[in-house]
Amino acid sequence: HAVMERALAKLEGVRLRLVLEETWLDLGGPGCVEGSAYLDDVEAFFHRLEALEIEQNSLNPMILQRAVDKLYARERVQLTGAELNCAVQIMTLHKSKGLEFDWVVIPALDRTGGRDNRAILEWRDYTSVSGATDLLLAVRAGDKAEEDSSLYSWLRHDRSARARLEQQRLLYVGMSRAANRLFCTACVTRDNKGNLRRPAADQLLACVWETFVSEAEESVADEVIDIHGDESELAYGGNRIRRLELNSFTAPIISAGRVNRFCLQGLAPDFDFEARAVGTAIHAVLEALVLETVLPESLAVRGGWQGRVVSSLVASGLSEMRAVEACAEVFEHINKALSDSTGRWILDNSHTESHVEFPVEMWTGSEVQLFIVDRVIVVDGERWIIDYKSSRPREGEDIDSFCDHELAKYRSQLERYADALNRLKPMPTRMALYFTALGKLAELPIPD
Repeated sequence: HAVMERALAKLEGVRLRLVLEETWLDLGGPGCVEGSAYLDDVEAFFHRLEALEIEQNSLNPMILQRAVDKLYARERVQLTGAELNCAVQIMTLHKSKGLEFDWVVIPALDRTGGRDNRAILEWRDYTSVSGATDLLLAVRAGDKAEEDSSLYSWLRHDRSARARLEQQRLLYVGMSRAANRLFCTACVTRDNKGNLRRPAADQLLACVWETFVSEAEESVADEVIDIHGDESELAYGGNRIRRLELNSFTAPIISAGRVNRFCLQGLAPDFDFEARAVGTAIHAVLEALVLETVLPESLAVRGGWQGRVVSSLVASGLSEMRAVEACAEVFEHINKALSDSTGRWILDNSHTESHVEFPVEMWTGSEVQLFIVDRVIVVDGERWIIDYKSSRPREGEDIDSFCDHELAKYRSQLERYADALNRLKPMPTRMALYFTALGKLAELPIPD
């Protein structure tokens, strides 16, 4: 009863996906599956739910049910030792952000999204210059012969344009992950004159069409496979794809060893989603500031940066109204850093080496671990590894005691970063935490 009350209290300002995931954990959900591998299917459901919330703005049970009906459980395959050490990673374009690989393959650029039917209603939330949120809403013309209103047509055009821009952004994210080689594939056809047909606007291929045509190597299939034959022949690797059955869940007995990455996310009954969203937004703004040609003296809450911050907060699960309210806290942290000489030194991009959100891979003897380091700079022959923290002392807590506690808490993490970077390029290394709420750099003492 307490779990459900806590969930209902959070529904107003937090995305449904986050509330459901937290409630599922509270109720011992991970203990209801037949092994940790099946948690992938649970994660797929939560990802689909989050995508629906973004696409639909609001959800109803019918839309959610149709989406769930299209989800299928993955077959479980027992991997050999050699396969477990395979260096190939498969992920979505969204998941690849912040990572880097020697080779990247992006297949099927010719695939299209769903049909863009004329919906009965078109709408869009927007934030005014004053920070207030409002809604634009238009109704489709009832008769096909009637012309749609100019507002309806504009909203529909705006939605399509934003979808295309998001496609371009995602494709750029995927392509820029490649350090050495990038391969993109697509199936194209020719017209009666033998010329390649241009892709539709909603295909990823349209974003890079000219380059694709000039650099692509053509491959013609020698054999056409009939996919309408025996269904059993379609099974990949001899394993049939099966639906996730409700009766596959057992009694809700939680087992710490089977919670896997869900518990690693650190979600607790009193977990503050807004604090996490604010911290993510602070990191995003600090990363962007390092890339600025001239570091500003301060950022105004009203202005171009507000849109970036609101977008980051909404992407982390806050409602637009709550995101606008949380902007002030984000800018408080940022301006604290910009007004601090040490903070400006950290954000300065003119150091000998300057990296933000720096990805580093390290072989631990059994697996490859990936680390994302907030800030890495080289000054006077010394490497500084700096992790941003938006936390602040509790009421009545001494600042020095707070910093010492946080340094002890994150010592092992900073030392892993240092170990990974020194394997790539050994040099004297200093490690520190920068507290954005305090405008204070706390350096990790190195034992004698």
